[in-house]
Amino acid sequence: MTDAGLLEQSAAGDPRAFGIFAERHGAYLLALLKRFGLGREDAEDTAQLALLKAYKAAATYSPDKSAPRTWLSTIALNLARNNKRGRGRQKHAYGRFAAEAPSVVVPRPVEAMEFKRRRNLLEQSVAELPEDQRAVLLMRIDASMSFALIAEQLGISPAAAKQRFHRAARRLKEELGT
Repeated sequence: MTDAGLLEQSAAGDPRAFGIFAERHGAYLLALLKRFGLGREDAEDTAQLALLKAYKAAATYSPDKSAPRTWLSTIALNLARNNKRGRGRQKHAYGRFAAEAPSVVVPRPVEAMEFKRRRNLLEQSVAELPEDQRAVLLMRIDASMSFALIAEQLGISPAAAKQRFHRAARRLKEELGT
């Protein structure tokens, strides 16, 4: 069954349907929230809260507006932003680039050290991005959202979403020397 179908069944009162939906997307949500900058425990709590909010709001899901994963990602990222804003924390963020770094065995210690150094630099660079740029970067790359949808979710124009994304990408390229 499709995710949209599961949400429709959940809205009709079938809790098992939402259980399947949550199982499909739970690990993704956790990874997304960790890359957004939440620690493990905060990411787990926020993912659970996002799933609970999605369960309660399943009837409001509209397949015409976004894909189910995009809808769920938006709920989770909004909660994460509120969490960070409320606590005033800046935690370590992991960008998609770091998460997708090749998992190859590096034959020489010097190369392994360089790989680790560059990965750490990327993680630090993503963590140091302004929150508005980091949010757009994650929504665009991890959630595969269009600039129009990002703009709608953040209450900005599509041009501002594109600008924030390109500024974040440019800053990462400059800091990483690529």
